[in-house]
Amino acid sequence: MNSTQASSRMTINPARMAGFLYLIYIVIHVASDVLGRSKLIVYGNAATTAQNILASE
Repeated sequence: MNSTQASSRMTINPARMAGFLYLIYIVIHVASDVLGRSKLIVYGNAATTAQNILASE
């Protein structure tokens, strides 16, 4: 193995790094949607849901 092959294996592929960061972004936002909306939405009761939304602003 020469030095160019070794150095190319050590570098990070920008597309893989962008994909990994995008995956982390998606996981964080899905978790925040699930946790945040569960405090606001009351299923079967639109009036309480509206009050919760207005109170959170």
